[in-house]
Amino acid sequence: MISARIFHGWRIVAAGFVLETLMGALLFHAYGAYVVLLGQEFGWSKTLFSVAFAMARAESGILGPVQGWLTDRFGPRSGSRSPSGAGSTSRKRSGARSSSR
Repeated sequence: MISARIFHGWRIVAAGFVLETLMGALLFHAYGAYVVLLGQEFGWSKTLFSVAFAMARAESGILGPVQGWLTDRFGPRSGSRSPSGAGSTSRKRSGARSSSR
């Protein structure tokens, strides 16, 4: 009888697919719903949300080739350690805070 074991890598691919699908659905396609709710809660304008979203996409566009080169040069394991530190650093630099009423 042939064993029907699934290669471990395909499980990782499936998990990545599910996570990317959720991220796309909850962050990008439902962005308009978040804008309305957060705008009402904190009094932020749609312009502020648009600028923040555009800056995030521009950052991804600028850093994407650099991240690709670093992954090719040093491998994916070394690059997987840096995004969490880079994200927290950029949030600290941007001064992302909620407004008080």
